[in-house]
Parts: sequence; C-alpha cells; structure tokens
Amino acid sequence: LVFFLPAPGDLVAETFKPTSTHVSRRDALARIATAALWRGRGLAWHDVREVIFMFDDMRLLRIEPRFVSSCPVPSEYHLIMVLSRALEKHDATPGLMMLSGEQGRAHGGHIERVIGEYARAGPSAVVLLHEEYPQNLGVYETLPQSASDPDGGATDDRTLIFFLGAVRDMSPEETAVVHRSCKANRVPCVEANLGHQAEFTSKIIDILHGHHLHRRLAPAIWRRARSAIVSSPAGGALGRSDRAQRGKLWVFVPVGGGPGDL
Repeated sequence: LVFFLPAPGDLVAETFKPTSTHVSRRDALARIATAALWRGRGLAWHDVREVIFMFDDMRLLRIEPRFVSSCPVPSEYHLIMVLSRALEKHDATPGLMMLSGEQGRAHGGHIERVIGEYARAGPSAVVLLHEEYPQNLGVYETLPQSASDPDGGATDDRTLIFFLGAVRDMSPEETAVVHRSCKANRVPCVEANLGHQAEFTSKIIDILHGHHLHRRLAPAIWRRARSAIVSSPAGGALGRSDRAQRGKLWVFVPVGGGPGDL
C-alpha cells in the first residue's frame, strides 16, 4: 500500500512546531502518517511501502516504514518534533526522504515520478478516493478471498497507490495529472468512494488497513479496474457541473404553536 496526499504549507522546519501542532495543520498530518505507518508501539504495517505528502512549495516528503524506529511512539508532539529536527539538520534520517520539484513540470513532476516508479517496479493500480465519486469501491460485494484464489493471494505482490485528500481535497488539476500519468504508464486507475459521508483521512486509512487485513481491498480494486469504471482521461467527478446529483434532501424546520397554527 502507498498513500499519496496533498499537504498545506511549505516543507520547512518553521511549520513543524511540536508545541503548536495546529500551525499549518501539522496535527492532521501527524495523525494521517500514524494511521498509515504505525501498527503499534514501534511496529510498522508490513504491507505499507510509504506515505507521501506533497506540499504547497512543490516539495515532497516520503516516509517509509523504516522511519518507525526513529519515532516508536507516534504522538503528535513526538512525531512533529522528529520531523522538525530532520528538516533543521538536513540529516539522513532512515526512512525519510525530502525531494524538491522540477521546474516546468506540473506539481513538480512528483505525481508522474511516483506512479512511474511503481509501474516500472511491478504490477500496480491507482485509486482516487473521495466521497463525491459516484462509484463505491465495493469491498463488501464478495467474500474475502482465500490465499489460493487468483484475485486474493496473487494480488499480494501488487502495489496499490491511494490518492486522497488530507487537510484539503485534491484539486481537479492534480486529479488530471494522476489520470495522465496512469495512462502514460499503463496503470489502471479507479475513482471510488468508501461511502458518501466525509470522514477524517486518518479514519479512512484505518478502514483501508482493516479491509486489506481481511483480504477484501485488493480484490475489490482489481475488480473495479477490470470493469473500466474510469473512462475519462481528464477524469474526475469533482468539479464537473454537468454531473446529475441524485438523492433525497430532508429539511426539518422548528415552528412554534401547534398544527392548527400552520
């Protein structure tokens, strides 16, 4: 599993203040990183390759499971303090990589680079998650797959790259770059939701981990990929005013008196 998220502010030590975690919403980033990498005290999720944050200054922060040993207890204070020190000293912290963007490339070229790296390394799929996408990921549509099932055990060596919002949603431009990169690298791309209720990103990642442990996640994604859910290369249900919205809207209005007063 790989998690790629946009992050507010710049990737500089001044925005990582352990005593003021609300600055640039580093508290949210700490919770997201913790959900993505830490299974417990000093323990990393063995199926996670990395969590990636792309900041407004077009710099990239890539955190691998090896980083867990540098911060075994991922409290907001401790995690932000370790990241701040790494940014201040520019040292080579195990499992931590900071990259600058390339001039003249959309969003520093980071999105294309990450998708290209995993596409060249082996079978991969990209999942764009947002509650407004019309198609549900469908993790409950079939029973968990057995290890001998071609949709279960055989998918364990495949990489699933999740693009989802953190403090903010991914922009239509970022989503379009994801689609173009997938097309250029021949990587299947799925747009889906895990429900239409907006939730904290850390909670969404916890849910993904749970489905992955029960062997529901990969089969659902590859089933959606084979069904060719996404047909538009410019992609995106977000930001499209021509998409019809369906549903019921209930409005409750408190009024005084009794029914005879209406």
